[in-house]
Amino acid sequence: MDQGLWRRSFSSFPGYGCPRCTRGSLGLVSKTMSTVQATYADRQHREEGYHPYNDVTRFACLLQCDAFSCGEVVAVSGDITHDVDIQYDEDGAQEHYRPEYLPRSMFPAPPVFRLSDQLPKHCAEHLSAAFGLMWGDTGACANRIRVFVEALLDHYGIPREGMTKKSKPTRYDLSKRIDLFEDQKPGHKTLFDALRWVGNLGSHAGPMKWDTILKCFQIVEHLIEILIDDKAGAIKALAQEIVDKKGKI
Repeated sequence: MDQGLWRRSFSSFPGYGCPRCTRGSLGLVSKTMSTVQATYADRQHREEGYHPYNDVTRFACLLQCDAFSCGEVVAVSGDITHDVDIQYDEDGAQEHYRPEYLPRSMFPAPPVFRLSDQLPKHCAEHLSAAFGLMWGDTGACANRIRVFVEALLDHYGIPREGMTKKSKPTRYDLSKRIDLFEDQKPGHKTLFDALRWVGNLGSHAGPMKWDTILKCFQIVEHLIEILIDDKAGAIKALAQEIVDKKGKI
């Protein structure tokens, strides 16, 4: 996952990966770009004077995959915002405002990282939904990541229900299920708990910080690599082969 690629706003569209073929890159179809300023903002500018921070302009456009055999189309919409650069000259500090795109929706959403072919379909579907939600509702995105964790534990057969010490049926919360998984596969509790806490906050507190969402996706990608793709196991096997052959490999 390239964190630098996933900025909240940008002056030109990054080369996101295609959500369909995962091989091509998405590029702006320039003739589709459309921007419209809200009438009330235009009136305010005329009455009070223009300032970039008071601008209210929406945009819509299409991105298209550059892979010849794919050509998937992604619809994007959002706001035009302004970032400020401070430059100094003989007259002192000068403010220069740079317009940027701030997407509120992308469909189908480009993947933040490439999903493993070994990832169960129902787990992949939750992550794909989270990739789309991140643009418009970071709280819902965090919650969907939490749902992914539940689905991943389902994949490993971690029960959602059990019995109390008094032999009464009880429904396990996510914290309990994570503990059960830790008993089965030690060493992953902190990773799961981090996603659980952020998911809980997203469910109850609403919007999350953009950087927090990106950090969660980093953790998810790592979990998939070590649990689903078993990259740690592959490296250990490689090391063992070298040891067994005393370096003569």
